[in-house]
Amino acid sequence: MELLERRRREAKELLRDVKGALWRPAGEGPKRPGDLERVFVLAMRKASRSFISAYGIRAGFNLFLFLFRSVSSRSFNIRHLVQALFSSVPLRFSLLFSTFSYLHTVTFHILRLSPTPGYLKRRISHSLNLLRASTAETSSFLEALEEGLDVLSKEAPFGMPSADFDETDGERKWHAAMAGFVAGAGSIYWISGKGGERRGVVEQLVVRGLEGFWNGTTRRLGFHVPGGDILLFGLCSGQLMHSWLSAPSRNPPSFNHFISGAFQGPSSAVAIQRSLLNGGKMPHDEVQNLLSYKRGVTESNRSSLESILETLGGFDLVWKGGPMVPCSALHPDHDSCTMNLVARFFLVFKHMLPVYGALHFIPQLIFKRRLLFSQPSSSDPPSPISDDLDGEKTPPALEGRRRTMRAGGINWKELTKLLWRGIKGTLRSGSFLGGFVVIFHAIVCLQHKIYPLLKNRTRLRELLVAPQYMWFAGFMTTFSLFLEEKRRRSELALYVLPRGLSVLHSMLRKRAWIPRHVPLGEGVLAGLAMAILCDRSRWGQEDLGGLVKRVMYQFT
Repeated sequence: MELLERRRREAKELLRDVKGALWRPAGEGPKRPGDLERVFVLAMRKASRSFISAYGIRAGFNLFLFLFRSVSSRSFNIRHLVQALFSSVPLRFSLLFSTFSYLHTVTFHILRLSPTPGYLKRRISHSLNLLRASTAETSSFLEALEEGLDVLSKEAPFGMPSADFDETDGERKWHAAMAGFVAGAGSIYWISGKGGERRGVVEQLVVRGLEGFWNGTTRRLGFHVPGGDILLFGLCSGQLMHSWLSAPSRNPPSFNHFISGAFQGPSSAVAIQRSLLNGGKMPHDEVQNLLSYKRGVTESNRSSLESILETLGGFDLVWKGGPMVPCSALHPDHDSCTMNLVARFFLVFKHMLPVYGALHFIPQLIFKRRLLFSQPSSSDPPSPISDDLDGEKTPPALEGRRRTMRAGGINWKELTKLLWRGIKGTLRSGSFLGGFVVIFHAIVCLQHKIYPLLKNRTRLRELLVAPQYMWFAGFMTTFSLFLEEKRRRSELALYVLPRGLSVLHSMLRKRAWIPRHVPLGEGVLAGLAMAILCDRSRWGQEDLGGLVKRVMYQFT
């Protein structure tokens, strides 16, 4: 029994050490290596840990989506499984984080160990004074140079002034920002530039950096904008939905693909609306395609579509009804607009269920796994092994978190809480996007209901058929944000903000107000954004969101 218990303790210690090598434990203090050799060892350790962690996160997300789609379609494709786990996407994702960790660690500690500018100035001034004094009485230039070199070579070797490293170990407030700039600019190019993927990542980093800057500024000045996340989401959504219908080239391709899939309506209806907004013509071929809609066409809507085709006579003609897509084209499978809204809600909810399920379950399994599988036991002895490169003892607070597991295995109470939070979050997020699509559909259908009632209101009719009406429909989708948890509303507002900024950038570039191409512009933007994030993570963590704070702690 004693041998079995000893083997069990050794296995637990080994498992704990492996976990420490793969994931940074909570409460771990900053490392302070004392020379360059230890700096590079620490950088390699952090880079390796970041690579494995990031690869596990991205591959786990892909695996979750693969399993959900396999169960939904009742088919298992081994090629898709291999692609989900071993494609270039998770590899590039993990290389991005590992390179960032390596460059950040090396840059930060080299700056920390380097002499300060004041010390360099005093050192150079002292050397010049020695050189001037030693060569004052020499006659020729060569003799003066030889004498000066002899004096400098006999001087004490160049070293770090210990007085400057008493309290902060050489760290200055700007070191974290500089390390973030170098690491962000040097690692962003692992992301592929095809299809705007790298630009999308840079936009997200810029928005997160602006979030930290804004929160820090408002906290210092003591003011707050009530409902700012709701208003920001509405403004960005209005611009994005208007561009999606009137000028889709302005939007990022990823957003167009996402909203087209979430629309859950006939693609021909979108093509008709775009044609009506950009020329006022009703496209004959798209109306013809609606008669063979995959979800079916009701008799009433079929009769309406055939009437439109008869009016067109085989040509794309200017539509007298204005830039309003007919309801028979918008929802050919339902006669009632109300029933269409109910059906669209559940279609969107089902479509986004695997995505939101992965977003709500996987982070909890990763960041809260210790609560699920371990419980601290005060009877277990502390581990003699320390992860500190300088050989210092592990802090008591961290040692308490590293104690071995108590008999009992899974913490069923925490597991039940996690499942409930995941299910509730998935339902609310799915309801949010379903409400988003339903509100947009409803306002577009409402256009047809209100227009006949405004016979003598010419000005109101003009406003109703103006292209900006689609901006209004997109803005009103902000009310769907109330279906989401309050703490996630700002996250969703920050999700659409970079897309809105991308649309603004496209408009300014089209009008030649800004240059079309800036060399290494994406790297510079990523570096500036990471400089702000690293600075806030080091000196103002309360200015960052919860997820951003955990990610920065894990990979810096």
